[in-house]
Amino acid sequence: NGSLVKKGDLLVELDAAQHEQRLDDQILDTEDERASQLQATARYENRKTQNETALANAQLRVRLAELDLLSFEDEEGGIFQLGLQDVEMQIQLAEAQKQIKDTDLRGHEILFELGYSSRGDVAQARLGALSAGSSLTRALSERKLQLEYEHERQEMQLKGSLDTAKRNHIQVRRNNESLLAQAEAAKHAADRRLEKAEETLARYR
Repeated sequence: NGSLVKKGDLLVELDAAQHEQRLDDQILDTEDERASQLQATARYENRKTQNETALANAQLRVRLAELDLLSFEDEEGGIFQLGLQDVEMQIQLAEAQKQIKDTDLRGHEILFELGYSSRGDVAQARLGALSAGSSLTRALSERKLQLEYEHERQEMQLKGSLDTAKRNHIQVRRNNESLLAQAEAAKHAADRRLEKAEETLARYR
């Protein structure tokens, strides 16, 4: 009102209640930001652990696919060679069995001509020889199938599995980088918001 101000005069009267309300609000805001920051930090740490697990699993799948292919291609003790050896053994057994049955048939035919064997015995022997011949044919067909078709099919399948595992490994690494970057950015943002809230709270106090 234009009057002179003397020492001790009241110039401004602050509203203490309003100040206390702002302080309380800021305390709540700061606590909210602190909780958000803790959550963001936890998510960031969890993401690092999840990334390590995903990467380890992807690396394991690549290694297992490599071992599957190596064990298949091993020319001495590989899976395919062991299977082929089984087929060769079946062929040898079938050849031996056929030789026995053929000899038995010839013997019965001779005995029949001499009158020492019946037609039923000859028919039974002939059936045995035919069965042995059929077993040998199946074993020979199985060897041809393994060598001409199955080897290439299984090799292509195993190589495809290895390529898929390698591509998945690359994809996991890229996803890890992206997800970790997002979690890190969220953590940094939460850190900054908490820092600002604490600075504001310090000014109120």
